[in-house]
Amino acid sequence: MLLWTAGRLRQKTVELRQAVEQTAAARDQAQVLLSVAEAVNSSLSLEDVIDVALSRCVHLVRAPAGAFYMARPGRVELTREASIGLAARAHGAVRPLTAEPMLTALNAPAPAVVELHGDAAPGLDGGGHPAFVLIVPIRRGAQLMGAMELYLPNQPLFPSTLTELLKGIGAQAATAASSVFLA
Repeated sequence: MLLWTAGRLRQKTVELRQAVEQTAAARDQAQVLLSVAEAVNSSLSLEDVIDVALSRCVHLVRAPAGAFYMARPGRVELTREASIGLAARAHGAVRPLTAEPMLTALNAPAPAVVELHGDAAPGLDGGGHPAFVLIVPIRRGAQLMGAMELYLPNQPLFPSTLTELLKGIGAQAATAASSVFLA
């Protein structure tokens, strides 16, 4: 009887530890989204909002590098406006909407992981090139405002809660970017 009780206590301890970890992760995710929303709603410039959103997303997915691309009205390409961890002359300063990796990612219903090939793979500060990119489209309604690229050394699997958080950060960035489109 005593062994059975000790086993049940260990099991309940593990369950409680998992619940505490899940609560802490949810709190951390809410804090990230709140910090981006505060940046959007403050007097920060668009560039500052982009930097906040990009740095939070790079941290969330533990990427060695990331870039934020903006669309311009009437153009069929995205232009890199900010980056973290990329080499000074990294490939991909302009991303055509009709070429990879954007083509696949922008047609996906959620942020998508795409394999990078050739010139599509930018150089990293630490050397080398990423093998994959997680692309988070930045949309306001049906209008494409831009995209975030989060560069990854391998193809990860992300939980739906993380992709939903990335979409939320993207939505906040779209709010800030709309001033460029409406100007």
